[in-house]
Amino acid sequence: MKKLLAIALAFCAGVAAHADDGDEGGVEASRKGAAAKAELKKLLKEGVKTEENGDVVITGLPPVTTMNIDKVREVGYVFFRLLIYVDPDLDVEKLGESIDKAAGNRRTPGGGMYIKDIMSGIDKYFARRNLNLQKINFSGTAPRQKIDDGLPILCWISSNGDYEGHYVNRLEKRGEAKDMASWSKELRKLEKKNKKGNSYMKALCIGYNKATGEYLFNGLAKEDIWMTEKEAKDAMLEAYVLRF
Repeated sequence: MKKLLAIALAFCAGVAAHADDGDEGGVEASRKGAAAKAELKKLLKEGVKTEENGDVVITGLPPVTTMNIDKVREVGYVFFRLLIYVDPDLDVEKLGESIDKAAGNRRTPGGGMYIKDIMSGIDKYFARRNLNLQKINFSGTAPRQKIDDGLPILCWISSNGDYEGHYVNRLEKRGEAKDMASWSKELRKLEKKNKKGNSYMKALCIGYNKATGEYLFNGLAKEDIWMTEKEAKDAMLEAYVLRF
């Protein structure tokens, strides 16, 4: 799956370079590009699984086993899962250079890079594959549609000790629920009031359950955790998807 995805992406980027030739070759390149994008969409959707209880989850994201994280510390482990999913041959040095260029001399009071510069650097790096990052509103049908399409959502979420505590503990109760209707009622009693802060964590939204109004997040705790849309929105600064 990962290799096929990379081949489709490479093909999309290759034909895009010839799509504006203004002759028959350009027309043919555009046709092939459209076919490649259609194949890419198909491959992404193949990674989406629906459980009997209505959980819709993106599977197949690779673990990060080898990388020179020192050169792109700002990207972090969680976002790397998505980046190497779409680009198994990710050039860490070029990605780091792209982020450094976007940031210039700008730094936060704590010495780190600003979120907008990190995302701009990632965006410019992936432009070579005819991809770009698109900011989305995390509400309504938009997040569910992206997940249905096999596109994990890159999120910046306020740091909070409740992720490892309250939300991980809630997983057991969710698993023991008689059905999702029963769980939805219980969930309203357990819903937390989150708020934005000064420090943010990277997370991937990789699933949802429409009946309960929950979303599944990777990267906020040792286990993937479920949050309601309200809980997620209250703690979320920004959300992005890769657009092609």
